[in-house]
Amino acid sequence: MGGVNRLKHHLAGTHHGMKPCSKVSEDARLECKEALANFKDQKTKRNELLQEIGMGPTSMHESALSKTIGTLGSESGSGSGSVSGEWGTYS
Repeated sequence: MGGVNRLKHHLAGTHHGMKPCSKVSEDARLECKEALANFKDQKTKRNELLQEIGMGPTSMHESALSKTIGTLGSESGSGSGSVSGEWGTYS
């Protein structure tokens, strides 16, 4: 969790295992709670949209996995092939 997000949870008094700030005004507490709720809603909507168009976290993982499996299946078995596909660019 990032520092700003952690600070907002501290000020809003919403985070598990974190002591709520006793010096923050009620207005600031409510503003932080609202900002955290809006962020969570936006993140959920973004992830749903990305998954719907095939770019979400689950879809990306499945796509990378299928490319890797396809690449492994196409090797000749001699052990001298090069890595291709998405993972080959990161090594």
